[in-house]
Amino acid sequence: MPTSLFRKKSIAKILKDAEEGLVDEHQHHTGLRRVLTVRDLTFMGIAAVVGAGIFSTIGTAASDGGPAISLLFVLTAITCGFAALCYAEFASRVPIAGSAYTYAYVSFGELIAWIIGWALILEYAIGNIVVAISWSTYFNNLLQAVGIYLPYWLTTDPTAAAKTYEETSTAVAALRAAGEDIPTKMQWIIDGYNSAPFGSKLFLNIPAFIIVCLIGWLCYVGIKESKKSANAMVIFKVAVIIFVIVLGIFYVEPDNWSPFMPNGFGGVLLGVSAVFYAYIGFDAISTTAEECKDPQRDLPRGMIYSLVICTILYILIALVLTGMVPYVKLDVNDPLSFVFGEVGNKWIKYIVDLSAVVATTSVLLVFQLGQPRIWMSMSRDGLLPKAFGRIHSRYKTPYFSTIASIVLVAIPSLFMHKDLMTDLTSIGTLFAFVLVSAGVMMLPSLRGDTGRKGFRLPYINGRFIVLLLAIGFFFLFAERVTTALDYKVFGKPVEREKTFGGAYQETTAQISNTDTSYTQQGLAITGIDEKSTLDRLDLKANDVIISVNDSTIASAADLNNFAGKVQDDESITVTYVRNNEVKTSTLNKSLQELLFLFFALLLLPVITILTVIKRLSLIPILGVLFCAYLLIEIKAISWLWFFGWMAIGLTIYFLYGFWKSKLKTEG
Repeated sequence: MPTSLFRKKSIAKILKDAEEGLVDEHQHHTGLRRVLTVRDLTFMGIAAVVGAGIFSTIGTAASDGGPAISLLFVLTAITCGFAALCYAEFASRVPIAGSAYTYAYVSFGELIAWIIGWALILEYAIGNIVVAISWSTYFNNLLQAVGIYLPYWLTTDPTAAAKTYEETSTAVAALRAAGEDIPTKMQWIIDGYNSAPFGSKLFLNIPAFIIVCLIGWLCYVGIKESKKSANAMVIFKVAVIIFVIVLGIFYVEPDNWSPFMPNGFGGVLLGVSAVFYAYIGFDAISTTAEECKDPQRDLPRGMIYSLVICTILYILIALVLTGMVPYVKLDVNDPLSFVFGEVGNKWIKYIVDLSAVVATTSVLLVFQLGQPRIWMSMSRDGLLPKAFGRIHSRYKTPYFSTIASIVLVAIPSLFMHKDLMTDLTSIGTLFAFVLVSAGVMMLPSLRGDTGRKGFRLPYINGRFIVLLLAIGFFFLFAERVTTALDYKVFGKPVEREKTFGGAYQETTAQISNTDTSYTQQGLAITGIDEKSTLDRLDLKANDVIISVNDSTIASAADLNNFAGKVQDDESITVTYVRNNEVKTSTLNKSLQELLFLFFALLLLPVITILTVIKRLSLIPILGVLFCAYLLIEIKAISWLWFFGWMAIGLTIYFLYGFWKSKLKTEG
């Protein structure tokens, strides 16, 4: 059985099965419609990448790293570039729908292929839940701008509804006490929450549900229609972004770029998760290989072109945003709209909001195209039922898989909250990047095959560069490694901190919320001790702490009392106010450092030794290391959910896929 778990498919067999394994609902052999050119693929890549990231998360990253966040976009692009080049080699060698799933089947074998196929559901399907929820937010903002208010309980999920209602109720109470009028939007939230069915317990995000169904229908009726829609949306949103950049240049104040790196390189790295999320999606076009006119030539070009274009746009946007207003003001949900409001051009907000709706729609479209084609490939291999591989006789699309993906995304988008889904999407994507980067080194050698067309990954001897990078890593992170070893391996007892390590002052925090503001008692940070709990929580001077875990903090005594009672390995979640907005930060004292030790003491040394001994290719090795490091920096709680997701997937594989696999049934 162990050997059977890692049975591989040859490239020749995959190409043959793809030719023979496409059937319609009448079991007639057919194929997907080949209509995509390199321009279409580039547009699809931009459609998938330029979405909620550039319209929201870029602000959070800029507030942490300052103008230097533009450098992080470059570093993240380089990291994604390593993976993109490996994807390009695979796409040229194995021009079949299935993306990283198919590539893993060639490189590692069936079990790993199933694992990566299951993980890709996180990127495409679960990731689309996040995008659908974001789309709903932007869409409702547009409606409210023209005076249209849908019933509140039909526009949000239960978790968001409860949180927003609590915050709004506090704000309304403060306004009434001051004798001020209640804004329309706040009253809409209060009335909508109280009038929700079943005693304010039923909340459904209907706009998110509807847009998923509409986009799913577009994917169902054909790739030609989908590509036309994607191209049109890309042209519009890129035009708006260029317009914002050009107009914003006239409002840039060079003094805002100084200091360029206000919180040091550590502050820049705080934006890694937000910036990486802005790049997710360029790999989705590899799932359309069987709908390309010339996949071996066009797929690699489409991925690389789209990545380069998006990087240029991101860098320019980052520089313009941090040049128009001080970086400390950018920690908002809608930074592109916000900066023009700050400089007195609020009318541009409506254009940006409209562009955000279009941008997230295009992301939904490309991801909804990707998921069914992965299931189609898994069905061909026998790992999923045959229905998932059936092609519509008229539309030439995997119709059953498309319907299944609509159901998988649309129903959860009605009631799920997006925060956890974002981290799970990043884990699934980076996991795929790691395996693709490693897998390209296991492809059969093509030395002497000078007549092969398509992209070929250049070989650069990585032995010296990787060794130097490993030495540099241990030099930079030596203290973190030794500390983690002391507490997590050698069992050094944790000294309970009597304080959080800083200086504080009681204050009243001003909190902006739903078109108005209110005040709340808290504890302003006036100083932070290096390596203290506050430092590890990434809090900054002038942040105002209002609660820790479930304890309200209004004085230094409250904070010290909590610090004296907290358990050694207890996670700490601080709720604080920064720039008039409520934020949270969590410190997990156990699993996060174990993940770091796994990378620092096992993965990095093993890969470095293998690279030095076997002179492995530099580009895929850097792809593995860079993506693996980003993986271990994702919150530990998200990893626990990921492991649970993998356990469900492996259960399905061993109950069905292992026994129905074509490699097993064909002997």
